[in-house]
Amino acid sequence: MKKIFNRANLRLSLAALLLLSVSLLAPVHHARAASSSNGSVSLQPSDEKKAQQTLPYSQDQFWSLMAKATVSVDEKAQTYRAKFPNDIKKYQGQNLIISGFILPLETTEKFTHFLLTKWTPVCAYHPPGEPTEFIEVTIDKPIAWSEKIIKIEGQFNMSPEQSQGMFFQLKNAKVVQY
Repeated sequence: MKKIFNRANLRLSLAALLLLSVSLLAPVHHARAASSSNGSVSLQPSDEKKAQQTLPYSQDQFWSLMAKATVSVDEKAQTYRAKFPNDIKKYQGQNLIISGFILPLETTEKFTHFLLTKWTPVCAYHPPGEPTEFIEVTIDKPIAWSEKIIKIEGQFNMSPEQSQGMFFQLKNAKVVQY
């Protein structure tokens, strides 16, 4: 596998991952401003969400199911928490297929660790949408980035408390449609 970074770029990529973590915690001030109908706080500014809705997005029905999770912010502990309804919990540990966009977390031409998002990614340092609108994915066979919607199959897992706001994961995943 050909690496596309040197030491300086590696430091930049590590800084980018740090910025990703910080950017997920940064919107805490928006949490007080808006709540959704299910009691979950909205962590995305409304003007950003409005602009985002003009871009292509995955219409996979599982994203709507994940949106039912209630997200809260513990400002003192600087963590996000999610409460999952039973219709999401029943998928814990199950294999499922979901479609979305790739947001790489590695700085190689091909990678095995990335975020799958409902919305078109527009920034390399910030996942688009709410915390219920992306899934951390690990796959065995490296893939290259694509701007198109892909389908991934893997074991679905949930984590109710995360400092980085990532509540969903697909483990042992593979590409179904690329």
